[in-house]
Amino acid sequence: MPEPLHRFVLAEFEIWRAVARFLFSRRDPEKFYPANHSILGYLVIFSIVTAPVELLLVHVLIPSETIAWVVTGVSVYGLFWVLGMYLSVRTTSHKFSNSELTLRYGVLGEVRVPYSLVAGVSVNAAKSSTAGDGLRTEIGDSGEIETWLMSAGQTDVTIELSSPVTPYGLLKRGQPSLVVNLTVNDPERFVHHVNAQISL
Repeated sequence: MPEPLHRFVLAEFEIWRAVARFLFSRRDPEKFYPANHSILGYLVIFSIVTAPVELLLVHVLIPSETIAWVVTGVSVYGLFWVLGMYLSVRTTSHKFSNSELTLRYGVLGEVRVPYSLVAGVSVNAAKSSTAGDGLRTEIGDSGEIETWLMSAGQTDVTIELSSPVTPYGLLKRGQPSLVVNLTVNDPERFVHHVNAQISL
């Protein structure tokens, strides 16, 4: 299976899991989640509010009832994906395992960082040269490629590495980098937790 298709299928499962987490569980206050700087939530609200009007226009403007219902199905599925992406960001935490740290921005970005590669971690409120949410790779202040897992172009913590790691987006992988800038809801406690893990 081609990698983009494989990642799309995984994202589909993750979106369903995010919806289930939102409906049947609460966020764990001990875990670390992406900070909420984004306007993605407003996009979801706008999409839900305007969807009935758009679907009505589809049935008014398209003469074929069969095609109109196909377009309706695609539109509803697209709305579900927009909602699911938002919920995946709100309910998916950064994960600490025995050997590595998995940094997540819902289904939009993932970076796996072995503790053995962490050269330094610090609270650092930074802003990407491009706005937006999810994964970006771009030239940083160091002049080298940096990975960004960001919310509205903003990040809160910087992790420096001794060897490059490869980030993964929704459908493709990014460029390997030695610096990961990420958004997290409690930067100070997150940095303390990472330092505790790499000192074990």
